[in-house]
Amino acid sequence: MSELKTVPGIVADITITAARLARMSNGRNGGKSAETPLPINIDKNGQLPHRRPYDALVNSLTTWGRHIEDHYRLTIPIEAAGLRGLVMANRCNTGRRDKAAFALSSCTEAECVAIWLACNPQSIRLMPASHEMIADISNAIDRARMAVDRAPELRYLGPCPGVLQSGKPCEFELRAESGEQWVRCGRCREQHNVDKIMADAQRRIEDRLCTMKQIAGYLGAMGYKIPTSTLHNWNNRPPRWLIKRGWLHGNTITTAWIHRDDPPVYRFGDVLRAVRRELTVAVDA
Repeated sequence: MSELKTVPGIVADITITAARLARMSNGRNGGKSAETPLPINIDKNGQLPHRRPYDALVNSLTTWGRHIEDHYRLTIPIEAAGLRGLVMANRCNTGRRDKAAFALSSCTEAECVAIWLACNPQSIRLMPASHEMIADISNAIDRARMAVDRAPELRYLGPCPGVLQSGKPCEFELRAESGEQWVRCGRCREQHNVDKIMADAQRRIEDRLCTMKQIAGYLGAMGYKIPTSTLHNWNNRPPRWLIKRGWLHGNTITTAWIHRDDPPVYRFGDVLRAVRRELTVAVDA
């Protein structure tokens, strides 16, 4: 049961959610702090929405853990340093950026049982009620996973324009979820308006000469998901709306065509305006 190894990650996610440290979802009006905690709704029974599936997961693992101990007349080493180390290692496999969040709680009995079972699969196979055990634990894991609020996908905004206390530019990579209006730098802690950052970045790259492939990547970072082939098709359609500014030969841009494999380069600002014009025409049509 490879899913058993995901239990520590699920427990970490639920712990972070319960501690109100998860990010707010997007689509909210007005500005907001990049560190605003996740609003957690209480259900009609006065419980947190993740509490019941989490309790069911804990109950399933601890109950079957006791069955394993009774059947094999052994004791699962819950307090063993090695087992707890494996639990913490599997918490880190969740892909979360904030590794400090893993230390919010100590290892639980349920996590230790899950990792011990994952390391001793034969103990499951030889159990008289192995099929029932697998089904019960798998369902509990699925329900707990669905109850967790996952962090949204983040898009790259560019280097932080802030200044460190030393006077040096910060240049820390800024990322924000789609729809965010504010983002806080993880290094200098300064908060920035996302629209202003994107506008400043656009001004800096408008005069840059790029190949169509590079341009497609820049457009994608700005929210325009346009394949390179589409850009070529638009440009080849009369009247041609882009002017070649040179060719990329190795790592050098030259105004003289040198080799047949050298791709042409275009001014990014010209392409951006043309793309917006094409998209506007498509919408009006």
